[in-house]
Amino acid sequence: MTENLRTPAGIGGREPLTLFDYSTQEGFFRSIELCNGSGVCRKLQGGAMCPSFRATMDEKDSTRGRANALRLALSGAPDPGGEVVRWRGGERETPLRHLTSAPPSGLRERWVHDVLDLCLMCKACKAECPSNVDMAKLKAEFLQAYYEDRTRPLGHWLVAHIHLLNRRSAWAAPLVNLMQILPPMRWLLEMIAGIDRRRSLPTLRSRHFRRWHGRRRTRNDKQGARRVLLLDDCFTTFNEPKVGKAAVRVLEAAGCAVELAGLPCCGRPLISKGFLKEARALVQAQAPALAKRLSDGTPLLGLEPSCLLTLVDEWPELSAGAETRHIAAAAELAESWLVKQVSAGACGLSLRPRPEKSVLHGHCHQKALVGVDGTAAALRLIPGLDVTVLDAGCCGMAGSFGFEKEHYELSVKIANLALLPALAAEPDAMVIAPGTSCRHQIHDLAHRRAMHPLEVLAEQLRT
Repeated sequence: MTENLRTPAGIGGREPLTLFDYSTQEGFFRSIELCNGSGVCRKLQGGAMCPSFRATMDEKDSTRGRANALRLALSGAPDPGGEVVRWRGGERETPLRHLTSAPPSGLRERWVHDVLDLCLMCKACKAECPSNVDMAKLKAEFLQAYYEDRTRPLGHWLVAHIHLLNRRSAWAAPLVNLMQILPPMRWLLEMIAGIDRRRSLPTLRSRHFRRWHGRRRTRNDKQGARRVLLLDDCFTTFNEPKVGKAAVRVLEAAGCAVELAGLPCCGRPLISKGFLKEARALVQAQAPALAKRLSDGTPLLGLEPSCLLTLVDEWPELSAGAETRHIAAAAELAESWLVKQVSAGACGLSLRPRPEKSVLHGHCHQKALVGVDGTAAALRLIPGLDVTVLDAGCCGMAGSFGFEKEHYELSVKIANLALLPALAAEPDAMVIAPGTSCRHQIHDLAHRRAMHPLEVLAEQLRT
Protein backbone atom coordinates (compact mmCIF):
# COMPACT_ATOMS: atom_id res chain seq x y z
CA MET A 1 0.00 0.00 0.00
CA THR A 2 2.93 2.34 0.56
CA GLU A 3 4.95 1.42 -2.51
CA ASN A 4 4.95 3.02 -5.96
CA LEU A 5 2.98 6.07 -4.88
CA ARG A 6 2.69 8.83 -7.45
CA THR A 7 3.98 11.31 -4.89
CA PRO A 8 6.41 9.63 -2.44
CA ALA A 9 5.58 9.75 1.26
CA GLY A 10 6.72 12.92 2.99
CA ILE A 11 6.95 14.87 -0.25
CA GLY A 12 4.60 17.76 -0.82
CA GLY A 13 4.10 20.21 -3.64
CA ARG A 14 5.29 23.78 -3.44
CA GLU A 15 2.36 26.08 -4.01
CA PRO A 16 3.37 28.96 -6.30
CA LEU A 17 1.70 32.33 -6.47
CA THR A 18 -0.62 32.19 -9.48
CA LEU A 19 -2.57 34.52 -11.74
CA PHE A 20 -5.52 32.19 -12.24
CA ASP A 21 -7.83 31.32 -9.36
CA TYR A 22 -7.41 27.66 -8.29
CA SER A 23 -9.65 27.78 -5.21
CA THR A 24 -12.09 25.28 -6.70
CA GLN A 25 -9.25 22.74 -6.97
CA GLU A 26 -7.73 23.85 -3.61
CA GLY A 27 -4.59 25.23 -5.21
CA PHE A 28 -2.28 24.90 -8.20
CA PHE A 29 -0.61 21.68 -7.03
CA ARG A 30 -3.96 20.07 -6.25
CA SER A 31 -5.11 21.05 -9.72
CA ILE A 32 -2.22 18.98 -11.09
CA GLU A 33 -3.00 16.17 -8.64
CA LEU A 34 -6.46 15.80 -10.16
CA CYS A 35 -4.69 13.53 -12.65
CA ASN A 36 -5.16 10.04 -11.21
CA GLY A 37 -3.14 8.28 -13.88
CA SER A 38 -6.08 6.47 -15.49
CA GLY A 39 -4.65 7.21 -18.95
CA VAL A 40 -7.90 8.08 -20.72
CA CYS A 41 -5.83 10.78 -22.44
CA ARG A 42 -4.12 7.93 -24.33
CA LYS A 43 -7.29 6.97 -26.19
CA LEU A 44 -6.99 6.92 -29.97
CA GLN A 45 -10.63 7.16 -31.06
CA GLY A 46 -13.55 9.42 -30.21
CA GLY A 47 -13.54 12.95 -28.85
CA ALA A 48 -10.53 15.25 -29.12
CA MET A 49 -8.23 14.26 -26.24
CA CYS A 50 -5.28 14.26 -26.63
CA PRO A 51 -4.37 15.45 -30.16
CA SER A 52 -0.59 15.58 -29.74
CA PHE A 53 -0.44 12.16 -28.09
CA ARG A 54 -2.50 10.66 -30.90
CA ALA A 55 0.05 12.00 -33.36
CA THR A 56 3.28 11.13 -31.51
CA MET A 57 2.18 8.14 -29.36
CA ASP A 58 4.68 9.41 -26.77
CA GLU A 59 3.66 9.33 -23.09
CA LYS A 60 5.17 12.76 -22.44
CA ASP A 61 2.75 14.22 -24.96
CA SER A 62 -0.32 12.96 -23.10
CA THR A 63 -2.19 14.98 -20.50
CA ARG A 64 -0.99 12.46 -17.90
CA GLY A 65 2.63 12.93 -18.97
CA ARG A 66 2.34 16.70 -18.67
CA ALA A 67 0.67 16.47 -15.27
CA ASN A 68 3.46 14.18 -14.08
CA ALA A 69 6.08 16.65 -15.34
CA LEU A 70 4.46 19.51 -13.43
CA ARG A 71 4.12 17.30 -10.35
CA LEU A 72 7.81 16.42 -10.48
CA ALA A 73 8.71 20.07 -10.98
CA LEU A 74 6.86 21.10 -7.83
CA SER A 75 7.36 18.05 -5.61
CA GLY A 76 10.09 17.85 -2.98
CA ALA A 77 10.96 16.34 0.40
CA PRO A 78 11.64 18.41 3.55
CA ASP A 79 15.36 19.01 3.93
CA PRO A 80 17.08 19.25 7.35
CA GLY A 81 18.20 22.71 6.37
CA GLY A 82 14.63 23.88 5.91
CA GLU A 83 14.75 23.52 2.14
CA VAL A 84 12.65 21.64 -0.35
CA VAL A 85 14.33 19.14 -2.62
CA ARG A 86 13.29 18.74 -6.25
CA TRP A 87 13.11 15.21 -7.63
CA ARG A 88 13.59 14.12 -11.19
CA GLY A 89 13.66 10.54 -12.35
CA GLY A 90 13.82 9.37 -8.72
CA GLU A 91 17.07 11.25 -8.01
CA ARG A 92 17.52 14.17 -5.66
CA GLU A 93 18.64 17.33 -7.43
CA THR A 94 19.32 20.97 -6.55
CA PRO A 95 17.62 22.22 -3.33
CA LEU A 96 14.87 24.79 -3.72
CA ARG A 97 13.84 27.40 -1.20
CA HIS A 98 10.37 27.50 0.35
CA LEU A 99 7.59 29.45 -1.29
CA THR A 100 8.45 33.02 -2.21
CA SER A 101 6.93 35.58 -4.53
CA ALA A 102 9.22 34.32 -7.30
CA PRO A 103 8.05 31.33 -9.36
CA PRO A 104 9.37 27.98 -8.03
CA SER A 105 12.51 26.94 -9.86
CA GLY A 106 10.76 23.82 -11.09
CA LEU A 107 8.49 26.01 -13.20
CA ARG A 108 11.53 27.63 -14.81
CA GLU A 109 13.18 24.44 -16.09
CA ARG A 110 13.64 23.83 -19.79
CA TRP A 111 12.75 20.15 -19.58
CA VAL A 112 9.31 21.03 -18.19
CA HIS A 113 8.86 23.53 -21.01
CA ASP A 114 9.74 20.84 -23.54
CA VAL A 115 7.16 18.44 -22.08
CA LEU A 116 4.39 21.04 -22.20
CA ASP A 117 5.41 22.48 -25.57
CA LEU A 118 3.22 20.25 -27.72
CA CYS A 119 0.04 20.87 -25.70
CA LEU A 120 -2.36 22.56 -28.13
CA MET A 121 -4.39 24.03 -25.23
CA CYS A 122 -7.50 22.57 -26.86
CA LYS A 123 -9.25 22.07 -23.48
CA ALA A 124 -10.38 18.58 -24.47
CA CYS A 125 -8.91 17.19 -21.24
CA LYS A 126 -11.09 19.55 -19.21
CA ALA A 127 -14.16 17.80 -20.59
CA GLU A 128 -12.99 14.28 -21.50
CA CYS A 129 -10.59 13.45 -18.65
CA PRO A 130 -12.53 11.68 -15.84
CA SER A 131 -10.86 14.08 -13.39
CA ASN A 132 -11.31 17.13 -15.65
CA VAL A 133 -7.64 18.09 -15.60
CA ASP A 134 -7.42 21.53 -17.24
CA MET A 135 -4.02 21.35 -18.90
CA ALA A 136 -4.68 24.45 -21.04
CA LYS A 137 -5.01 26.52 -17.87
CA LEU A 138 -1.98 24.87 -16.28
CA LYS A 139 0.16 25.47 -19.37
CA ALA A 140 -0.78 29.16 -19.50
CA GLU A 141 0.19 29.50 -15.85
CA PHE A 142 3.44 27.65 -16.49
CA LEU A 143 4.34 29.92 -19.42
CA GLN A 144 3.76 32.99 -17.23
CA ALA A 145 6.19 31.59 -14.63
CA TYR A 146 8.71 30.26 -17.14
CA TYR A 147 9.10 33.60 -18.91
CA GLU A 148 8.98 35.71 -15.74
CA ASP A 149 12.56 36.92 -16.21
CA ARG A 150 13.28 35.57 -19.69
CA THR A 151 13.26 37.28 -23.04
CA ARG A 152 10.19 36.28 -25.00
CA PRO A 153 10.47 35.02 -28.58
CA LEU A 154 9.32 37.63 -31.09
CA GLY A 155 6.63 35.25 -32.32
CA HIS A 156 5.06 35.22 -28.85
CA TRP A 157 4.80 39.00 -28.86
CA LEU A 158 3.27 39.09 -32.33
CA VAL A 159 0.62 36.49 -31.47
CA ALA A 160 -0.19 37.85 -28.02
CA HIS A 161 -0.69 41.38 -29.34
CA ILE A 162 -2.47 40.53 -32.57
CA HIS A 163 -5.38 42.77 -31.51
CA LEU A 164 -3.06 45.77 -31.60
CA LEU A 165 -1.29 44.73 -34.80
CA ASN A 166 -4.54 44.15 -36.68
CA ARG A 167 -6.09 47.43 -35.60
CA ARG A 168 -3.00 49.49 -36.39
CA SER A 169 -2.33 47.77 -39.72
CA ALA A 170 -5.89 47.70 -41.07
CA TRP A 171 -5.54 51.08 -42.79
CA ALA A 172 -2.70 49.65 -44.89
CA ALA A 173 -4.32 46.26 -45.47
CA PRO A 174 -3.64 46.01 -49.24
CA LEU A 175 0.08 46.65 -48.68
CA VAL A 176 0.24 44.29 -45.70
CA ASN A 177 -1.48 41.52 -47.67
CA LEU A 178 0.94 41.97 -50.57
CA MET A 179 3.98 41.95 -48.30
CA GLN A 180 2.96 38.78 -46.47
CA ILE A 181 2.87 36.69 -49.64
CA LEU A 182 6.27 37.80 -50.94
CA PRO A 183 8.89 35.02 -50.54
CA PRO A 184 11.54 37.31 -48.98
CA MET A 185 9.06 38.51 -46.35
CA ARG A 186 7.93 34.96 -45.59
CA TRP A 187 11.56 33.90 -45.19
CA LEU A 188 12.16 36.83 -42.84
CA LEU A 189 9.06 36.04 -40.76
CA GLU A 190 10.20 32.44 -40.45
CA MET A 191 13.71 33.43 -39.40
CA ILE A 192 12.85 36.09 -36.83
CA ALA A 193 9.34 35.12 -35.67
CA GLY A 194 9.18 31.37 -36.35
CA ILE A 195 6.11 31.61 -38.62
CA ASP A 196 6.35 28.74 -41.08
CA ARG A 197 6.53 29.91 -44.69
CA ARG A 198 4.41 26.94 -45.83
CA ARG A 199 1.43 28.31 -43.94
CA SER A 200 -0.84 30.89 -45.58
CA LEU A 201 -1.45 34.01 -43.50
CA PRO A 202 -4.88 35.50 -42.74
CA THR A 203 -5.89 38.33 -45.03
CA LEU A 204 -6.30 41.72 -43.38
CA ARG A 205 -9.30 43.89 -44.34
CA SER A 206 -9.24 47.69 -44.40
CA ARG A 207 -13.04 47.74 -44.74
CA HIS A 208 -13.33 45.75 -41.57
CA PHE A 209 -16.44 44.72 -39.66
CA ARG A 210 -16.43 47.54 -37.09
CA ARG A 211 -16.07 50.14 -39.82
CA TRP A 212 -18.91 48.57 -41.79
CA HIS A 213 -21.19 48.40 -38.78
CA GLY A 214 -20.42 51.94 -37.70
CA ARG A 215 -21.33 53.39 -41.11
CA ARG A 216 -24.57 51.54 -41.73
CA ARG A 217 -28.01 52.37 -40.45
CA THR A 218 -29.02 49.84 -37.84
CA ARG A 219 -32.25 47.98 -38.46
CA ASN A 220 -34.73 47.20 -35.71
CA ASP A 221 -33.61 50.15 -33.57
CA LYS A 222 -37.25 50.96 -32.85
CA GLN A 223 -38.65 50.46 -29.37
CA GLY A 224 -39.51 46.87 -28.56
CA ALA A 225 -36.77 45.20 -30.62
CA ARG A 226 -34.68 42.68 -28.71
CA ARG A 227 -31.30 44.25 -27.96
CA VAL A 228 -28.23 42.02 -28.26
CA LEU A 229 -24.51 42.69 -27.91
CA LEU A 230 -22.36 41.04 -30.55
CA LEU A 231 -18.75 40.28 -29.61
CA ASP A 232 -16.77 41.77 -32.48
CA ASP A 233 -13.63 39.72 -31.91
CA CYS A 234 -10.34 40.63 -33.55
CA PHE A 235 -10.40 37.78 -36.07
CA THR A 236 -13.95 38.35 -37.28
CA THR A 237 -13.45 42.12 -37.34
CA PHE A 238 -10.18 42.42 -39.23
CA ASN A 239 -9.77 39.09 -41.05
CA GLU A 240 -13.27 37.76 -41.80
CA PRO A 241 -15.75 40.65 -41.72
CA LYS A 242 -18.12 38.68 -43.94
CA VAL A 243 -18.87 36.44 -40.95
CA GLY A 244 -19.82 39.44 -38.81
CA LYS A 245 -21.96 40.90 -41.59
CA ALA A 246 -23.77 37.59 -42.00
CA ALA A 247 -24.44 37.43 -38.26
CA VAL A 248 -25.92 40.93 -38.22
CA ARG A 249 -28.18 40.08 -41.16
CA VAL A 250 -29.48 36.93 -39.48
CA LEU A 251 -29.98 38.52 -36.07
CA GLU A 252 -31.78 41.51 -37.58
CA ALA A 253 -33.96 39.18 -39.63
CA ALA A 254 -34.93 37.56 -36.32
CA GLY A 255 -36.01 40.95 -34.98
CA CYS A 256 -32.94 41.87 -32.94
CA ALA A 257 -31.23 45.25 -32.61
CA VAL A 258 -27.51 44.49 -32.84
CA GLU A 259 -24.91 46.53 -30.97
CA LEU A 260 -21.21 45.71 -30.97
CA ALA A 261 -19.46 44.95 -27.69
CA GLY A 262 -16.45 46.97 -28.87
CA LEU A 263 -13.87 45.25 -26.67
CA PRO A 264 -10.22 45.86 -27.55
CA CYS A 265 -9.63 42.10 -27.13
CA CYS A 266 -10.98 39.13 -25.21
CA GLY A 267 -7.45 38.21 -24.12
CA ARG A 268 -7.35 34.80 -25.79
CA PRO A 269 -4.04 35.40 -27.65
CA LEU A 270 -2.40 36.76 -24.48
CA ILE A 271 -3.55 33.77 -22.44
CA SER A 272 -2.39 31.27 -25.06
CA LYS A 273 1.17 32.54 -24.71
CA GLY A 274 1.11 32.94 -20.95
CA PHE A 275 0.91 36.75 -20.78
CA LEU A 276 -1.40 36.40 -17.80
CA LYS A 277 -0.53 39.69 -16.11
CA GLU A 278 -1.46 41.60 -19.25
CA ALA A 279 -4.55 39.44 -19.75
CA ARG A 280 -5.74 40.11 -16.20
CA ALA A 281 -5.22 43.86 -16.64
CA LEU A 282 -7.19 43.68 -19.89
CA VAL A 283 -10.07 41.87 -18.19
CA GLN A 284 -10.14 44.26 -15.25
CA ALA A 285 -10.17 47.26 -17.58
CA GLN A 286 -13.07 45.95 -19.70
CA ALA A 287 -15.30 44.01 -17.31
CA PRO A 288 -17.03 46.86 -15.41
CA ALA A 289 -18.36 48.66 -18.49
CA LEU A 290 -19.33 45.43 -20.25
CA ALA A 291 -21.15 44.07 -17.19
CA LYS A 292 -23.09 47.34 -16.95
CA ARG A 293 -24.24 47.03 -20.56
CA LEU A 294 -25.47 43.51 -19.80
CA SER A 295 -27.15 44.36 -16.50
CA ASP A 296 -30.66 44.50 -17.98
CA GLY A 297 -30.49 40.92 -19.24
CA THR A 298 -29.05 41.71 -22.67
CA PRO A 299 -27.30 38.64 -24.10
CA LEU A 300 -23.67 38.76 -25.24
CA LEU A 301 -23.37 36.75 -28.45
CA GLY A 302 -20.17 35.52 -30.01
CA LEU A 303 -19.09 34.20 -33.39
CA GLU A 304 -15.58 32.89 -32.70
CA PRO A 305 -15.81 30.12 -30.06
CA SER A 306 -12.31 30.60 -28.65
CA CYS A 307 -12.93 34.31 -28.03
CA LEU A 308 -16.48 34.08 -26.70
CA LEU A 309 -15.63 31.17 -24.41
CA THR A 310 -12.62 33.02 -23.00
CA LEU A 311 -15.16 35.33 -21.35
CA VAL A 312 -16.97 32.28 -20.01
CA ASP A 313 -14.02 30.17 -18.87
CA GLU A 314 -11.00 32.38 -18.18
CA TRP A 315 -12.37 35.79 -17.25
CA PRO A 316 -13.93 34.70 -13.92
CA GLU A 317 -10.69 32.88 -13.00
CA LEU A 318 -8.40 35.78 -13.92
CA SER A 319 -10.51 38.41 -12.18
CA ALA A 320 -12.99 36.85 -9.78
CA GLY A 321 -16.07 38.88 -8.92
CA ALA A 322 -19.71 39.54 -9.66
CA GLU A 323 -18.94 41.41 -12.88
CA THR A 324 -17.03 38.63 -14.63
CA ARG A 325 -19.51 36.03 -13.38
CA HIS A 326 -22.36 38.04 -14.85
CA ILE A 327 -20.53 38.42 -18.17
CA ALA A 328 -19.85 34.67 -18.28
CA ALA A 329 -23.52 33.91 -17.63
CA ALA A 330 -24.66 36.28 -20.39
CA ALA A 331 -22.23 34.99 -23.03
CA GLU A 332 -23.38 32.47 -25.63
CA LEU A 333 -22.54 31.50 -29.19
CA ALA A 334 -24.83 33.44 -31.51
CA GLU A 335 -26.30 30.47 -33.36
CA SER A 336 -26.96 28.54 -30.15
CA TRP A 337 -28.78 31.49 -28.60
CA LEU A 338 -30.74 32.08 -31.79
CA VAL A 339 -32.07 28.53 -32.10
CA LYS A 340 -33.26 28.66 -28.49
CA GLN A 341 -35.20 31.85 -29.22
CA VAL A 342 -36.76 30.34 -32.32
CA SER A 343 -37.68 27.14 -30.47
CA ALA A 344 -39.28 29.16 -27.66
CA GLY A 345 -41.30 31.22 -30.13
CA ALA A 346 -39.56 34.45 -29.11
CA CYS A 347 -38.56 35.14 -32.71
CA GLY A 348 -38.75 33.57 -36.13
CA LEU A 349 -36.60 33.11 -39.22
CA SER A 350 -37.87 32.70 -42.74
CA LEU A 351 -35.35 30.45 -44.49
CA ARG A 352 -35.30 29.07 -48.00
CA PRO A 353 -34.84 25.29 -48.37
CA ARG A 354 -31.37 23.91 -49.08
CA PRO A 355 -31.50 20.22 -49.99
CA GLU A 356 -27.81 19.60 -49.54
CA LYS A 357 -25.47 17.50 -47.44
CA SER A 358 -23.20 19.28 -44.99
CA VAL A 359 -20.56 18.28 -42.44
CA LEU A 360 -20.00 20.27 -39.27
CA HIS A 361 -16.61 20.40 -37.56
CA GLY A 362 -16.87 21.89 -34.06
CA HIS A 363 -14.17 24.00 -32.44
CA CYS A 364 -12.29 22.23 -29.64
CA HIS A 365 -13.12 24.85 -26.99
CA GLN A 366 -16.74 24.70 -28.09
CA LYS A 367 -16.82 20.91 -27.83
CA ALA A 368 -15.17 20.97 -24.41
CA LEU A 369 -17.23 23.72 -22.78
CA VAL A 370 -20.67 23.94 -24.42
CA GLY A 371 -20.90 21.27 -27.11
CA VAL A 372 -21.89 21.54 -30.77
CA ASP A 373 -25.56 20.61 -30.41
CA GLY A 374 -26.69 24.24 -30.51
CA THR A 375 -24.80 24.92 -33.73
CA ALA A 376 -26.16 21.76 -35.37
CA ALA A 377 -29.72 22.64 -34.27
CA ALA A 378 -29.40 26.14 -35.75
CA LEU A 379 -28.29 24.71 -39.10
CA ARG A 380 -31.19 22.26 -39.06
CA LEU A 381 -33.58 25.23 -39.08
CA ILE A 382 -32.83 25.31 -42.82
CA PRO A 383 -35.37 23.05 -44.56
CA GLY A 384 -33.74 20.13 -46.36
CA LEU A 385 -30.21 20.66 -45.03
CA ASP A 386 -28.61 17.39 -43.97
CA VAL A 387 -26.18 18.12 -41.12
CA THR A 388 -23.60 15.53 -40.03
CA VAL A 389 -21.51 16.40 -36.98
CA LEU A 390 -17.98 15.05 -37.43
CA ASP A 391 -16.32 13.21 -34.56
CA ALA A 392 -12.93 14.12 -35.96
CA GLY A 393 -11.02 15.39 -32.96
CA CYS A 394 -8.84 18.49 -33.18
CA CYS A 395 -8.00 20.08 -36.52
CA GLY A 396 -4.41 20.62 -35.34
CA MET A 397 -4.31 24.37 -35.96
CA ALA A 398 -5.06 25.53 -32.40
CA GLY A 399 -4.67 29.27 -32.89
CA SER A 400 -1.02 30.09 -33.51
CA PHE A 401 0.22 26.52 -32.95
CA GLY A 402 -0.11 25.47 -36.58
CA PHE A 403 1.61 28.64 -37.81
CA GLU A 404 4.80 27.97 -35.86
CA LYS A 405 7.73 26.37 -37.66
CA GLU A 406 8.51 23.96 -34.84
CA HIS A 407 4.87 22.80 -34.75
CA TYR A 408 3.84 22.86 -38.41
CA GLU A 409 4.58 19.20 -39.15
CA LEU A 410 2.72 18.04 -36.05
CA SER A 411 -0.21 20.31 -36.92
CA VAL A 412 -0.49 18.64 -40.33
CA LYS A 413 -0.14 15.17 -38.81
CA ILE A 414 -2.97 15.83 -36.34
CA ALA A 415 -5.22 17.06 -39.16
CA ASN A 416 -4.50 13.85 -41.07
CA LEU A 417 -5.52 11.63 -38.15
CA ALA A 418 -9.26 12.12 -38.59
CA LEU A 419 -10.39 15.49 -39.94
CA LEU A 420 -8.88 15.34 -43.42
CA PRO A 421 -9.96 11.70 -44.01
CA ALA A 422 -13.48 12.60 -42.85
CA LEU A 423 -13.61 15.49 -45.31
CA ALA A 424 -12.17 13.35 -48.10
CA ALA A 425 -14.98 10.86 -47.50
CA GLU A 426 -17.53 13.62 -48.19
CA PRO A 427 -16.10 15.40 -51.25
CA ASP A 428 -19.41 16.98 -52.25
CA ALA A 429 -20.63 18.06 -48.83
CA MET A 430 -20.68 21.68 -47.72
CA VAL A 431 -18.10 22.14 -44.94
CA ILE A 432 -19.12 24.19 -41.89
CA ALA A 433 -16.81 25.17 -39.04
CA PRO A 434 -17.45 27.85 -36.36
CA GLY A 435 -13.72 28.31 -35.54
CA THR A 436 -11.48 30.57 -37.59
CA SER A 437 -8.46 28.32 -36.93
CA CYS A 438 -10.39 25.29 -38.15
CA ARG A 439 -11.48 27.07 -41.31
CA HIS A 440 -7.89 28.13 -41.96
CA GLN A 441 -6.59 24.58 -41.51
CA ILE A 442 -9.26 23.18 -43.82
CA HIS A 443 -8.43 25.81 -46.43
CA ASP A 444 -4.70 25.11 -46.29
CA LEU A 445 -4.73 21.31 -46.15
CA ALA A 446 -8.05 20.18 -47.65
CA HIS A 447 -8.21 23.07 -50.17
CA ARG A 448 -11.89 23.55 -49.44
CA ARG A 449 -13.82 26.52 -48.16
CA ALA A 450 -15.36 26.04 -44.74
CA MET A 451 -18.25 28.36 -43.89
CA HIS A 452 -19.29 29.78 -40.55
CA PRO A 453 -22.80 28.61 -39.48
CA LEU A 454 -24.11 32.19 -39.59
CA GLU A 455 -22.93 32.52 -43.19
CA VAL A 456 -24.98 29.48 -44.12
CA LEU A 457 -28.07 30.84 -42.38
CA ALA A 458 -27.58 34.26 -44.00
CA GLU A 459 -27.48 32.74 -47.48
CA GLN A 460 -30.88 31.12 -46.90
CA LEU A 461 -32.71 34.21 -45.62
CA ARG A 462 -35.81 35.04 -47.64
CA THR A 463 -35.42 38.75 -47.01
